[in-house]
Amino acid sequence: MQAKKQIRLPSISDRTVLIGGTGSGKTVAGLWHLSRQQIDGMPWLIVDFKRDDNIATIPYAQHVPIGAPLLNGVYVVQPLLHEKDALENYLWDIWNQGETGIFVDEGFMLADSEALNTILMQGRSKRVPVIVCTQRPVAVSRFVFSEASFIQVFRVIDKRDRKTISEFSPIFGDKETSNETLPPFYSYYYDVARHNLVTLKPVPNMAAINATFQDKLKPVIEERRQMRTYL
Repeated sequence: MQAKKQIRLPSISDRTVLIGGTGSGKTVAGLWHLSRQQIDGMPWLIVDFKRDDNIATIPYAQHVPIGAPLLNGVYVVQPLLHEKDALENYLWDIWNQGETGIFVDEGFMLADSEALNTILMQGRSKRVPVIVCTQRPVAVSRFVFSEASFIQVFRVIDKRDRKTISEFSPIFGDKETSNETLPPFYSYYYDVARHNLVTLKPVPNMAAINATFQDKLKPVIEERRQMRTYL
């Protein structure tokens, strides 16, 4: 009997990319990774281009305008097309500040972002972890893959996308990793540094993920409210 492979999960200095079509489970998995981060000890910014329904359910996440100051906790911005320059400047501010995580859903919307590319390449020393979700890996910056610590892949149909993934991982490089062998909501999970590829079962559902968010974020928000009361 083959022993189960031990897996590592992303730390506060890692870059993680999750790939899959609509309804494949990638965003839920990305939020599961986010819920396991130190969201109660550092700020995390979610860049929510598509107004995702699951992101909208995160308890104690704070919806803020682009440029708002970030303290410990989870913040959500929902950029419009005309706010692209403002978002770019915001990402540069995060780069300068450090100690701040970034979650991007959908990654191809920032394919030409110099700020995000710089964060991907140089953000480890500043402790700026990144989680990027995307439907179309062929359309995102290649730095998302070349700088990734972990690559998690759900069902992918387009052959060009599968080729892009195979250039940076063993996924889709042989018959053992194919869409035909991957049940719904399962994923291939590749640890780049350890060259470790495993198949993961579905992550917990949003109710369980949100329970983790609540456990971590509620004390942060309540303490902040108390501080405001005393000021």
